[in-house]
Amino acid sequence: MYYLIGICVSLAAFCAANWLGSLVAAGAWRIIRPLARRLPPAARADLIFALRTVPSALALACVATLLLPAYFTYEPAHAEEAVGFKLALVALISATGFALAAWRAAVSLVATRRIRRSLMRRATPLDLQGVAIPAFSVEHQLPLVAVVGCMRPRLFVARQLFDVLGADEIAAAVAHELGHVSARDNFKRTLMHICRDVLPLAPCARRLEREWSAETESAADEFAARAGGAPAAISLASTLVKIARLMPETGVQATSAAVAMLVDGEAGVAERVDRLLAFADAAAAKTPERAHTRNVVRHAATLSYLVIFLSTLLLATQHVVTRSLYAALEHVVSALS
Repeated sequence: MYYLIGICVSLAAFCAANWLGSLVAAGAWRIIRPLARRLPPAARADLIFALRTVPSALALACVATLLLPAYFTYEPAHAEEAVGFKLALVALISATGFALAAWRAAVSLVATRRIRRSLMRRATPLDLQGVAIPAFSVEHQLPLVAVVGCMRPRLFVARQLFDVLGADEIAAAVAHELGHVSARDNFKRTLMHICRDVLPLAPCARRLEREWSAETESAADEFAARAGGAPAAISLASTLVKIARLMPETGVQATSAAVAMLVDGEAGVAERVDRLLAFADAAAAKTPERAHTRNVVRHAATLSYLVIFLSTLLLATQHVVTRSLYAALEHVVSALS
């Protein structure tokens, strides 16, 4: 019973802290969203990513470095306590979230491998200048331009596009996908899906993910435009229009979180084209960009994780904190018994 209570308390605490953190993050995004419009797309994407994943990371860090040490340090091994129904119910909900996250992560991994194997069976290596990842042309019914995989990404371009797009348009489309690779968007998307599954009822979780997806597309567009200037921006805008016209009316959705596609229905093509044309005008007018602001905000999630780690590590060394936390745990367990 000693270990069972510890497990139930840990799961319940993670669920409560994660839900509360997600609620705060959702409220914070509503407040700062109007101000965030002034930031570049890459900075907005990283800010949303931090708001979506930091609550789960903070909850996990607090449970692992504070709650568990406090429980196993001060809880008598032979205490006569039982797991109450309320505590067991919350713990079960939390455990179900973890199981769902593990299951869907495994399904996504299998789906990614299946997609990659299917594409590789019809693929021919491509020699593209400036592309460091493996690139292939592939027979496909869709006008596919996609990066598949998180750890070892591969670029796939449908052969039909070489008959529809010019060399500059192909180069712009490839540069867009390299923007996803540079930002590790496939890995981030997978991590966000895991955070959603761990806490299925997180406030505004899906809305944040949709907005993040749209911002990553705009950020990859900007990455390609910055690399090639105004001509690349115009070429990419033309590419988006042509590929959108070739897409089925129902659109297409990637079946794995580890797949980034040039046009996947997540972000409005018309809005992206407008932004690219505006970028081309600004580049032609030599309007300076806010590189400093972009670089600072891009590392928001990394800085947040570092602060979380150092703070919880510091608190874990304070006996007053762990003793007070254990006393609070006793009250919670008693209330849920």
